[in-house]
Amino acid sequence: MRPNEIAKSKEYFYEKFSLPGVIACVDGTHVKILKPVVDESVFLNRKGYYSLHTMIACNYNMEILAIDSTHPGSCHDSFIWKSSEAREYFSRLNIPNSFVLADSAYTLENFVLTPYRSPQNGSTQHIFNKRHAAARNIVERTIGLLKSRFRCLQGTLQYNPRFVCKLINVCCALHNMCRRRNIQIPGESENSLEPINIETQDEVDADAMIADGNSSAIRDAIASSLI
Repeated sequence: MRPNEIAKSKEYFYEKFSLPGVIACVDGTHVKILKPVVDESVFLNRKGYYSLHTMIACNYNMEILAIDSTHPGSCHDSFIWKSSEAREYFSRLNIPNSFVLADSAYTLENFVLTPYRSPQNGSTQHIFNKRHAAARNIVERTIGLLKSRFRCLQGTLQYNPRFVCKLINVCCALHNMCRRRNIQIPGESENSLEPINIETQDEVDADAMIADGNSSAIRDAIASSLI
């Protein structure tokens, strides 16, 4: 991300959701594939079908900043994120008060903001979670838009996993070209676009709930500023 892109992202998320320092959002989605010939069990996800679990990070303009489709369906969001080049990039970006929004499947870190678990209604934590969910919805809309543009990603792809990975990468590259040229799907309304085949995270790795004291303090400070 160039400095001007980071600045635009921070400005967008602060003006729209009052969340400071947000530069990207990350989430995962499954792309269905045929039962692989080799190691088929690892491609079987918790929903009961074979897939590639795809990590997508996007910016405020719904452009895809990072894509990782190299993991089978049985992998969790947090595992894919921890081993991704995207996480490494954001961790060494070294820009103060710059954050990636992620859901509760991810680990709270100095540069990753996740929601609080079971906050009391009306509390600062509850307000933070509502703002967080509204802002993070942009990655769900991005995934929905990607799968609307390229309907093959909604069905079961009839290829081996390695080729499917390449196909997803190409779809993401074409999606970014459409975003930068403001090319819309005929009849598309981005404001009413619903996420398509978005996978919610029901299972969370145990260590995904662990954050160091500094990370918690950062989130608490942001939550307190929303009142």
